[in-house]
Amino acid sequence: MGHPACPYGGTWPYCNPEPDDESDGSDGGGPAGSGGDRRVEQPGPDEGGGGGSSDQSPQVNLQALERCLFDLFGVTLASFEMSVLGEPGGEFTGFGSDAREGTFGYGEIHIHNDNNLYNLDDILKKTGGVPALGFTPNRLIATPEHPFTAETTFTASDIDPSLTVRTQIYELGNALYAITTGDLGYHPQGGFDDDPNPVNEPGFQLTECYKNLNGGKVP
Repeated sequence: MGHPACPYGGTWPYCNPEPDDESDGSDGGGPAGSGGDRRVEQPGPDEGGGGGSSDQSPQVNLQALERCLFDLFGVTLASFEMSVLGEPGGEFTGFGSDAREGTFGYGEIHIHNDNNLYNLDDILKKTGGVPALGFTPNRLIATPEHPFTAETTFTASDIDPSLTVRTQIYELGNALYAITTGDLGYHPQGGFDDDPNPVNEPGFQLTECYKNLNGGKVP
């Protein structure tokens, strides 16, 4: 059976997102039936390092990401902006349970992905010597010694640009798990508690879900 055509251009499974229009978004679909601007920013031909065809830039299947975020974390996607080499970083906004607001907290969740501050050597120190392309601070409250929380995830500044977006999505999963559940028992790149198996890490689960819904491919 052939793949469905991409109504707004692109080649399956890397279809272009539905363009914004003048409607109020009240008919927007999604797992929770919410409307609004659920969009993904794609780097154009003159963005993200040296030009070239936009078809060679990482593409995000927004429908797959939206479905996985809701199924795994109960979070409704509002917007997702990819991290691009040399740019300030990516952004995620969604709505879901928020442990920072108490037991029954619910509201907007905003997560920034910083792909400039730390390189691979820096992240190696942050993860206790475990090689990783990114990491998520395992805390919900900032302190003078630890100014970053799960609201800011990190992608190494010196990795292959083709790995930047998939790392951003991976760490988004870790951040959303911490924020929606308040459970900080997992360790970066090492599963939960003393389990060294990264398969148990929320970021891995999000990446696998996305890959399964996107023809076996990640951005």
